[in-house]
Amino acid sequence: MSSGPNLIHEFFQRIGRVFLVVGDEFLTKALLYYACSLFVRYNRDQEIIFILDLEGLTRKNDLADAIVSKLKLDGKVTTDEVKDILQNCNCLIIVKGVECLKTDQEEFEKSNDTNNEDKMTTDDLLKNSHCLSKCGKLRWLVLAKTGGCWKNVISSHFIRSQIDKLIPQNWSKYVSDVFKYYNTVSESIPKTPQGDPEENFKNEAEYFTKYVFNENNIVEKIGLSQSMLILFSHVVVSDITKRKIDLSELCLYRRSYLIETILYCFEIQYSNISDHPATFEELKMILGRAGLPQDEKCNPFTEASTLASEFSVRKIQDEIQSINLKEALLIGFLKSSNEHDVTSEECAVSLCDNVIQEHLVALVITSENLLENFLNSFCWSENERMRQVLQLMYGTKPNTRSLIAKILLKEKKWDILIDCLFESENERDFEMITAKDGTVHEVKVSELNRYSHRLAFCRFCKILASNKVRLRELSFKGYWSREWFINWKIPQVEKVEFIQVDFSNQTEYNYAVKFCNERNVKRRNVSFTECHLPGSQKPFSEITSK
Repeated sequence: MSSGPNLIHEFFQRIGRVFLVVGDEFLTKALLYYACSLFVRYNRDQEIIFILDLEGLTRKNDLADAIVSKLKLDGKVTTDEVKDILQNCNCLIIVKGVECLKTDQEEFEKSNDTNNEDKMTTDDLLKNSHCLSKCGKLRWLVLAKTGGCWKNVISSHFIRSQIDKLIPQNWSKYVSDVFKYYNTVSESIPKTPQGDPEENFKNEAEYFTKYVFNENNIVEKIGLSQSMLILFSHVVVSDITKRKIDLSELCLYRRSYLIETILYCFEIQYSNISDHPATFEELKMILGRAGLPQDEKCNPFTEASTLASEFSVRKIQDEIQSINLKEALLIGFLKSSNEHDVTSEECAVSLCDNVIQEHLVALVITSENLLENFLNSFCWSENERMRQVLQLMYGTKPNTRSLIAKILLKEKKWDILIDCLFESENERDFEMITAKDGTVHEVKVSELNRYSHRLAFCRFCKILASNKVRLRELSFKGYWSREWFINWKIPQVEKVEFIQVDFSNQTEYNYAVKFCNERNVKRRNVSFTECHLPGSQKPFSEITSK
């Protein structure tokens, strides 16, 4: 029989359904919790999850023994019952601590560890887990630290992802690897009548990685949080494979959708380990309340207000006596300023990510009658974080939408309103901005340099056009690209204005004119204000749509 690294290779080659993720310690911990949470959510009726920590296992343990001992079920589930589950049910085993295994007996003999006699080797893992050959529905997610014996045993039989540094290129590779894994194990690969399923899935992966992940700057958008990126990747890919849908049908850019998904996973994980699962909801509201800005006049919303970044452990525990902050820290919902004593009353904690904090503040504002005060102070401000709070409110609380839209229309804050409308899946919300004569008056956009805002504006125009709504006036400030605009479904427009747009390139200028001509905008109703025009541009009347 083989030994050392070949044993590991042989062991998992026999299984044939392994997703190996190699990274630093924090990464593997994040993957453990989020993979568990996601599989609970998406497979709760058909898949059972076991977390197998190989650290401390002895050669006396077979796979079922190891799972029972790690679950600490106090006799509620027997080893035979676990074996039956492994053989007959859809199961996922999340393996961690694989670097603790010695590759063979020779390594034991070279080692000075006096406790080696009982420690499990890779030989033991292979020999004592012979029941695995009968487990046709078993899948594996193996988490390993960078380096070690694993670097020598990876072959084409594995779907492998290694992340050494938190940079966009590495995360793009990870996303692509996630697609490959789901392609391997999923029976619901997206298909088209004429296309090859595997080729279709490959195209989906490339599209997602390039256009969704890279061009939308997901790493920056979610705050460089490893946990969030892992979650985002798995949520999207799982949606595609489980629901048999196309990428275009996913709400990939809706912040409220993303954050609600993340919080749901936090809540599931918290309830699995906490004696007081109901306190998670209380904790969210307390942290949202604590995050509200306060100035000297006790008005939480002023132009210069900022959200609180840290919260006192003492204050939190005064409000929720039953809360166990260690549990909230363990699942990654909170971060601590003191790694050695996370529950000290002198310690401060913060939320795992800014966008989570913005969401919790939004929940508090809508539940405690602060909405009107907030809107009167912030709906047109330059405070970016408060603007995100507004957008999240619109996406998660439908009863706020009418008031938000009314004030944004009054203040003519179209960029903010268009982003808010993008958070809603209800097209009837667009009726709130349409006049009785079926028109929308002056629409001015100035933030189309942002990818997500272009998507929001594209959807905005598409819905208006499909409902035959006319625009009285449409103005673009600071940005123009024929790649984005020339094929957009823009509603009928009476007047178009370009403001501070660089049209020094003759081709871009010609396309801008063509854009207006194709929408039957009269020449006298097209204007270029403070634009950089090409030196040799022809008079407007000589530019045709040919």
